[in-house]
Amino acid sequence: MEPIDGTEDYSVPLWSPSGDLLATFGNSNKIIILNPDLSIEHEITNEIAETSFSRFLWLPDGNAIVALWRNTSYYQSTCGYTIFTLSNIENPTHNTISNTCDAIRARALNPNGDELAVSIFSYDDYSGKLVTINLSSGNQGFEDDNYYPRQLAYSHDGTTLVGFTSGSILMWDTFDGYLLRSEAIDSITSFHQSPDGDWLIITAGEEIKLYSFNTLNMKDSISIEPSYDEDSYVSIDDISISRNGNLIYVSISETHYTQGERTENVTLHTYRISESNEIEFLVKSNAINESSWMSMSISPDESMAFVRLSSVDGLTRWTRDSDADGITDMDDLCQETPVSSEIDVNGCSQEQRDDDNDGVANSDDLCPNSSSGIPADENGCTDQQVDFDLDGVCDEGAVSNGPSNCFGEDKCPDSKSGVQPDANGCTWAQQDSDRDGVNNAEDQCEDTEIAGDADANGCDRKQRDSDGDSVFDYWDLCEQTSSGDEIDEVGCSDAQVDSDFDNVCDRNAASVGPSNCTSTDICPNTEMNQSVNQNGCSWDQRDDDGDGVFNKFDLCPDTLSDTVAPNGCSAWQIDTDSDGVYDANDECANTDPNQIADAKGCSDEQSESKEASSTENILDSKIVVGLSVLVIIALILFTIKRSKRDVRFEEAQPVQYPEYATRGAMRDGMEWIEHPAGSQQWFYRDPSTQQWIHRK
Repeated sequence: MEPIDGTEDYSVPLWSPSGDLLATFGNSNKIIILNPDLSIEHEITNEIAETSFSRFLWLPDGNAIVALWRNTSYYQSTCGYTIFTLSNIENPTHNTISNTCDAIRARALNPNGDELAVSIFSYDDYSGKLVTINLSSGNQGFEDDNYYPRQLAYSHDGTTLVGFTSGSILMWDTFDGYLLRSEAIDSITSFHQSPDGDWLIITAGEEIKLYSFNTLNMKDSISIEPSYDEDSYVSIDDISISRNGNLIYVSISETHYTQGERTENVTLHTYRISESNEIEFLVKSNAINESSWMSMSISPDESMAFVRLSSVDGLTRWTRDSDADGITDMDDLCQETPVSSEIDVNGCSQEQRDDDNDGVANSDDLCPNSSSGIPADENGCTDQQVDFDLDGVCDEGAVSNGPSNCFGEDKCPDSKSGVQPDANGCTWAQQDSDRDGVNNAEDQCEDTEIAGDADANGCDRKQRDSDGDSVFDYWDLCEQTSSGDEIDEVGCSDAQVDSDFDNVCDRNAASVGPSNCTSTDICPNTEMNQSVNQNGCSWDQRDDDGDGVFNKFDLCPDTLSDTVAPNGCSAWQIDTDSDGVYDANDECANTDPNQIADAKGCSDEQSESKEASSTENILDSKIVVGLSVLVIIALILFTIKRSKRDVRFEEAQPVQYPEYATRGAMRDGMEWIEHPAGSQQWFYRDPSTQQWIHRK
């Protein structure tokens, strides 16, 4: 590490409060005022005979220096101070502090720059004391003979003077010099106030301790870790605190013994005061070997430091790397990168970069993919990223309000540009004014009344006319009316209430239709142009003689008997063998059609056969008669026995025909039904008329 040319005689410089100048001791006991580039601005020479400068301080305004001096004569023990105003260095102000002063042990200026505190020591009686001096008048403020602190500092508000002696922190009231506190501490090498005045950061051997300024209670401490496990010794050379008070910079020297050899190095450690007020180690610099100590002076803006090393003959300039990312602040575009973060060539972590160039770092950017060149708000969001349709109403879940400060929550994120939306971000076309679930633009029926009944067109039953008959569904008793059919006031055509058009209403007809049908049609399949009775039945569909055979198929329309053939004729109306005698009176069935029958329906051949068998039947008849008598006697006895019980007589009931719409079961190609069930009354459906026929 090479020193800066011409600085071999300079001590570690002291920055002015504004940071535009530095002051250092040069050769011949001069105070050199330097510019930040180390060019000389002023040279201050001590004009008091037999004295030498021992320390100096900048006044808070940076326009003057207070130089402390002491007598160099063995026979004199005088010390004092001289104020050099930079604009008038030739006319300084000299004042004596004490005539029994061999050493100035500590010094401090109050924040206003009008009071000087010094700790002085005299070898005459080996005693010391604390003295304060009003710089405006040169008069002594207060004096404390009991203490001569090794370090002094004023509180940031100037009301308290702080110092330490071996093992104790001392605090005086600057108004009257009253000793406010004397707090014993195990050990102490130096102390520093945090910028906010809340903490005292104390070094002691290998430790850094954090104390409350107000209570002097220790909050936390941390020990310096040596680089080697054994035979290593570390000590704190110097300490500085960042302007924000969060970082502590500590110069560490380390001595290591191995195999009888001694090695020395110095490093710069950085610590942090966490939000929970604990001291945390962050990072340390590379070791500088062959140096046994290091002292530094950091500029007020913390942009650089001048460092003096034991191994380097002169000052070295260190450029600040405040986030310890390996990129000096001069080149670091992101000077607060978290420790151990991955960085790019500009010293920025992914969170610190602004990948979309919207002026907001990635870590704070709620909209990381903003389009280039479009204004973004403080959260990195363009208007379109939070209000897609740019209608002034924020998208649902929008993370910001955008530069145009959108509001609310957009229920219609696709509104057309230039159309004024409502508070929900919906234009009239996107709104659903009648709340039927269909947007106004697509709603063919405004003011829908029936909740939950609207179709895809936004129409409910009171607004729909599904069959196009001009009667809305809500009032239409006959849906699906054929197009063009004439209807009545309830939407029914004749075909829907009188299916066979016989002007007799179908069973359960919803209306009477435009032709005003009447009654109830029990014959719904009447052929066209047929005359019907009041029940809607034509002559073909009726059974006038009640024999169970419709007129259309009844060959015997005046049958009186209940027992008829399928053609509607009873035995009194049928002559099966065509012999001229009805079956009911025909004693000889199946007479040969080529023979002539008598009045009993028998031919001569049938009569002779009948007589021949009659003789044979006489004996049989006697037997039959005998048996019949026995049967009759048995029946009489049975009847007498039953007479003792209740006897029920049932009147003959009329035949109950099943309804036309009643369905039966198919058997042998015919539809049959027992009606009523269990009555043994059987009916079959006529294939041509579809009417039920009673089987007798």
